[in-house]
Amino acid sequence: MSDVPELQRLTTSYSTTQDRIRLAGEVSHQQRMILWLTQRLLNRLIAHLSQWLLQHTGTEHGHTPLVQAFEQQVAAASLVPQAPVLPAQDTPEYLVESIDIGTNSAVLTLLLKNAGNQPLARLNLTPLALRQWLDIVHAGYVQADWPMDIWPEWIHAAHPPATAAHSGVLH
Repeated sequence: MSDVPELQRLTTSYSTTQDRIRLAGEVSHQQRMILWLTQRLLNRLIAHLSQWLLQHTGTEHGHTPLVQAFEQQVAAASLVPQAPVLPAQDTPEYLVESIDIGTNSAVLTLLLKNAGNQPLARLNLTPLALRQWLDIVHAGYVQADWPMDIWPEWIHAAHPPATAAHSGVLH
């Protein structure tokens, strides 16, 4: 898996024309790629990511929705705005068809694959980075007006109804 490009920086946004989540990723200082995630794939992924967070965070005070919502708010508040990843006109684009999830106690790894089950890119996320990314994806769901019932209650609790949708950069 070491020959699979690792996403170093990532800008996540919702595309109204594609009706998909767009990941503009930087795998090196000069190399970028665009990865597209469908609602169907994200719906399946979010449950797994949320479950991993429940198992790897909040252990001091329990896994209650209130504790998880607080941790989610802290993560969102600590996201520092940065310049987005701006792909060039000729940046390669790929539709992600499947995602393998690798875990250990400190890092969750997403291996994003194409229709031929070939790895496109790898994304390593700490619990904090995962919460921040989920916050950005949640905002994309709000902007897309996609069904919100797949999100755990503690994500909803971390977002008052007036929360504006945003895109973000994750490093």
